[in-house]
Amino acid sequence: MHPVTLIAMESGAPQISIDILNYIVDWLEANGTCTGPILEAAGISRTVLISRAPFIDLARYVHFFELAAECSASPNLGLHAARFKDPGSLSALGYLFMSAPTLLDAVLYVSNHLKALQGGTVHRVIATQGSVRVEYRIIDDGIVHRRQDAEYSIAAIDNLIKIYSDGKVRPQEVHFEHSLTGRYGNYWTHFGCETFFEQESNAIIYARDGFEMRSPLRQGMLTNIIANHLETLARARTGQYSTSDQVRELIVAGLHSETQIADRLAISVSTLARRLKAEEKPFRHLLAEHRISNAKRMLATSDRTIADVALAVGYSESASFIRAFQQRVGLSPSQYREASAHD
Repeated sequence: MHPVTLIAMESGAPQISIDILNYIVDWLEANGTCTGPILEAAGISRTVLISRAPFIDLARYVHFFELAAECSASPNLGLHAARFKDPGSLSALGYLFMSAPTLLDAVLYVSNHLKALQGGTVHRVIATQGSVRVEYRIIDDGIVHRRQDAEYSIAAIDNLIKIYSDGKVRPQEVHFEHSLTGRYGNYWTHFGCETFFEQESNAIIYARDGFEMRSPLRQGMLTNIIANHLETLARARTGQYSTSDQVRELIVAGLHSETQIADRLAISVSTLARRLKAEEKPFRHLLAEHRISNAKRMLATSDRTIADVALAVGYSESASFIRAFQQRVGLSPSQYREASAHD
């Protein structure tokens, strides 16, 4: 089975369903945190929560999540908030998950339809004979501090799988982009497996056994109704999906050569180059954009050395990385790290 990789491409800033923000706000309030000042600090009006506006900027949502963790003195807020008992906490996506004919179908449904509720995101499932790997990542390089969203998103998938399987399917490994903050034991207690930090992507990995499990709640008609509803939402929100958009998505998914990407898009390398030239987005620029985006996140959120960051994002030596970074960002990697520490 091929990996499923999807991204919601929007004409403006990436957005997320207001229902997801409402769930986090309600959870915080129920656990004794006053959210009014946190919403204000994140630039979110409380009236938005009860308005008819279905979406909110993803960056504001992520910033609110980070501020909420600080204000509630809960460094693992994302993990705790993902321990919902009702799949409906994830809006229609949760109900779609539970109505899927098999557990593998359920995780694929999330990848296929997350774009209806959240933009600016890569979500993919890699299923082999021996394992199932679910990856999640925000693409926007302007959203640097996003730990709570990452931990919530991965833990929410794990929680849905536990609910669907009645606790029979458990993860083998968990990966996060960010560095470890707080006690490692908190992650072991939550997931019951090894957790690795400063990884290429946020991911949760399972043995394939159990993913053919069928849910007693499966309802074919309900599945079709919800899927059609989410597809309608997605079509209403997404604009023209350009070649450069598709290339960005595939680069984030791990394809870093023009040949690989042209093969995936079923076109020749020369056709790919011609289309990107017409959009004024040469492949080398898109790849450099991805590498510098990764580097900015690592510099801002970890203590890795400049040399380590250079190697991690695909540069063979530090000097070329430093030149490329300064050319694109206007600061050296060290200066950027120092400036990020004061943000």
